Amino acid sequence: MKKLADGYNKKENENIRLEKQKLDDLDFLKQQKVPGPFTTVEEVKSFLESEDESKEKNHRLYIEVRFQKNTTQSLKKDSSVFQLKKDHQNLTSFEYGI
Repeated sequence: MKKLADGYNKKENENIRLEKQKLDDLDFLKQQKVPGPFTTVEEVKSFLESEDESKEKNHRLYIEVRFQKNTTQSLKKDSSVFQLKKDHQNLTSFEYGI
């Protein structure tokens, strides 16, 4: 019975961590020059074309993908659409946008 309770506690802690991450990501996206999260393909294309490759732009897209991964109900979380890293490195802005 103790193992079952420990399992529930771990799951509850993970759920709390994910909810906090979702709220933090949403707060971050709302505070950007172009508020997010993005909701259309046109918004993503416009953002990708707006600036040169920069650390801030890449970070924004990383957060966008992570937020969508954590909030989607129609795709599996391990879908390739939600890939955040390749060989332990963040992807480029272009790779996040496609």
